[in-house]
Amino acid sequence: MGRPLTSRRPSRRPDPGLAAAAAIGVACVTLLLLTTDLRTQGSALFRDPGWDRHLYLVMAREGPFELHLAPFCWRVLLPAIAWASPFPLQSTFQLISWTSIALLAPALYWLITPILRQTNLPSPSGRGVGGEGAPRETTPGDEGSTATLTAISQHLPSPGGRGAGGEGAPRTPGVEHPALIAVLLLYGIGWAPKYLLSDFWVPDSLAFLLLTLAIGFAWRRRPVAFAAVLLAGALTKESALFAALLYYPLHARFTHADLPVLRENVLAALPAVAATLLLRLAIDPANGDLAYIATLPPEISRFPELFPAYNYVSLARDIGYHQRLEHLGLETLHAYTWRALGLVPLLLAAAGALLRPRLALRLTPFLAAVVAQTAVATDTERLIALAFPAVLVLAAAAIHDATRRWAIPPAAFAPLALGTILLAASSRTAYAASLEAQSLLALAGLATIAATTLATRRPQRSRPKGRPS
Repeated sequence: MGRPLTSRRPSRRPDPGLAAAAAIGVACVTLLLLTTDLRTQGSALFRDPGWDRHLYLVMAREGPFELHLAPFCWRVLLPAIAWASPFPLQSTFQLISWTSIALLAPALYWLITPILRQTNLPSPSGRGVGGEGAPRETTPGDEGSTATLTAISQHLPSPGGRGAGGEGAPRTPGVEHPALIAVLLLYGIGWAPKYLLSDFWVPDSLAFLLLTLAIGFAWRRRPVAFAAVLLAGALTKESALFAALLYYPLHARFTHADLPVLRENVLAALPAVAATLLLRLAIDPANGDLAYIATLPPEISRFPELFPAYNYVSLARDIGYHQRLEHLGLETLHAYTWRALGLVPLLLAAAGALLRPRLALRLTPFLAAVVAQTAVATDTERLIALAFPAVLVLAAAAIHDATRRWAIPPAAFAPLALGTILLAASSRTAYAASLEAQSLLALAGLATIAATTLATRRPQRSRPKGRPS
């Protein structure tokens, strides 16, 4: 008898966009490192007392569990790696931080592309993104009928192998360029990559990378990988837990059929939540203990007023009420918007929210948590910059839908994105360009997009028909 025939799974072609995103990450990190003042040991920026970099350095020198000043003492993963590393502490912190910022580029691309490939997100009405009567979210190159798309989508794996548009789905033309432009926009956000490249001692770089990966696994509905990455993120910095607020909303249909997804969300988040609570029980904070603070290096001990007794009620009163609500005004709006995330990404994200309102609604719990943390923590721009994954997903959706609906060439957005990077690189110490400069860039980018679109639509002169032979 002959050898039985076996079905072979089609091999997945490597995504060239992923390599392009990695190259963008390396190039942008190199550019920003060359145009940013770094907080290296011995520099005036490093010696600036009271900053949290000195606390993480204590943990890396003496052991990740030896510090007792909250909340820094509970962020143990990065100091633990540095403590165990055979290399000099500064080199270890630099390697982890700079590598994390470079890897953010392919991670963000990996997060965005399946979202753009999704033809229809589930909605409460069951009618897809935009509700009844809204155009179905197809991609360029899908010129087939809606019925054909629906038939195909029923046989394609979903973000977790459960529907259309996820891993294993055929590559959809037209999503790579918007995702790559979003990656470029990332490196124009001064309070994300640029600041973290400068202050490489803080754990935010690694936390940003783990947060992005966790959201990607949440979208793909891979609970084990999501739980592992979320646990690592929570051990790095507690704000990485915000990714847990997206697992259920990204898949919810708002019916009883959601119970398996909700159960997955809760179970996958449990290890990270448990580790966060255990750290708080195991490491007792000594904030406000003047005798303990006096034993720390002078960069810390000279400023005991920076470390008062730590509890969320007093933090909400002192920071949320006295520092924020009592001084609420235009300056607050600036700090929470264009200074933290950049004017261009925010404008594109706003357009994406208008074009894909249900996607924006599903991202709202995460965005609300990012804003809410400012009620108990200072450094507004650093905190709000954590919203970059949701902002850039919506920005990429706006670019993708604009190219599909109005035939705008994706390359038309590239000068605008590159301009944000040049603005970020224009100052060695500032992490946000002026509102005037960002507004001029936005206007110039809009003009470039319009001119490029008009040029590509210019009708070609029809050639005269020859005489019939």
